[in-house]
Amino acid sequence: MIRDSQNKKTLFTRSELQCKCGCNSLVLAEGFAENLRQLRELFKQPMIINSCCRCPRNNAVVGGADMSYHLTNNAISKGTCAIDIARRGYDYDSSLIQWALSLGWSVGLHKRFIHIDRRVDYGQPAVIYHY
Repeated sequence: MIRDSQNKKTLFTRSELQCKCGCNSLVLAEGFAENLRQLRELFKQPMIINSCCRCPRNNAVVGGADMSYHLTNNAISKGTCAIDIARRGYDYDSSLIQWALSLGWSVGLHKRFIHIDRRVDYGQPAVIYHY
């Protein structure tokens, strides 16, 4: 669970972040929770999570990349450092993207969600891309 640093309000629950296949795996890369908390506090709007942690089996089922930053056993980040957030319209999407980019997140745009990840924390350049 990730809580607001000021009033301790819950920002993200375990069930939102864990693998959706039923294994309930939840392994976040070092620093990822803090970066996600910072983004959420500055963005000041709810985020509906489509995907965060994925076990290798679930990643294969959903068609994720072999070295997906969603993987709980990611060899680069030693845990998940990516999250997919449901799109909610131009103003919401634009604001989320602007905040994410200003904080060093990589951003991928899909018709149903916005993928953001912390690849920069592992020596990879920040990128912006479309699915």
